[in-house]
Amino acid sequence: MQDGTKRHRTCACNAVEDDKSPDEEVETLPWDEKVYYEGKTATSELVVSLLLGVFVLYLPLTAVSIGRYLWQNYKFTNRRVLVLQRSPFSKKNFSIFYKDVVDVVTIPRCLGLWGDMILTLKDGAKVTLVALDDYTDLRDYVAGFVERKRK
Repeated sequence: MQDGTKRHRTCACNAVEDDKSPDEEVETLPWDEKVYYEGKTATSELVVSLLLGVFVLYLPLTAVSIGRYLWQNYKFTNRRVLVLQRSPFSKKNFSIFYKDVVDVVTIPRCLGLWGDMILTLKDGAKVTLVALDDYTDLRDYVAGFVERKRK
């Protein structure tokens, strides 16, 4: 941003977009890349949103939660975090390499049933990964790479 404000994006929209076709599945990883965690957004978030969906004011948030559960996946490897978006309207893959991450923070949601992760990048941008089931384990995993890079 030219006015000096910091950028904050949700769902890794400012991360490096993979050069693969949106219809291609990102299943072929480099031979030295190992998957630590792969999964959808938190099921508990979906259940809580569906229960709260009986209130008319919460319906838009319920719709977003359903869409996120159906069409967004996360993959944490030993080199990067991949965000796979597969909605009928937008098919994108985003990569956040650990070498670009300077800080990682998690925020518990709904008494800790799930959590959000905020990755601060070198350029000051913040990437939010929403509704992670094992958010504390994933935070420790990513923080290990960030700490190793600092040494």
